[in-house]
Amino acid sequence: GLSTGGGAGSGSRLDVADFCCPDYLLLMIERIRSNWNARAEAVGETMMKFTIMRDGQITGVEVEKSSGYAALDINAQRALLVTRTLPPLPGQFPNPSLTVHLNFQYTR
Repeated sequence: GLSTGGGAGSGSRLDVADFCCPDYLLLMIERIRSNWNARAEAVGETMMKFTIMRDGQITGVEVEKSSGYAALDINAQRALLVTRTLPPLPGQFPNPSLTVHLNFQYTR
């Protein structure tokens, strides 16, 4: 599945120390997951990096760590590009943008 949050081996993180709003992250994952197919011909993990702008727009989508399978990497990238926008960042989050490193784990 998709994972954010800390912990050794979880494979995902945010570029801020203490993000204020875990509910926003759950919503983000839910939206992206609805545009992503976790079932694949190969098993693997793709780490994607992207930025959420203040208005919720997703920018700077890139493969940070390839799964080794182009099809899996493209599928993860496509999920983010199709999602395109999220709700605006929460008001209590002071930064103009949030950079996310999100792990896409594929199963058969």
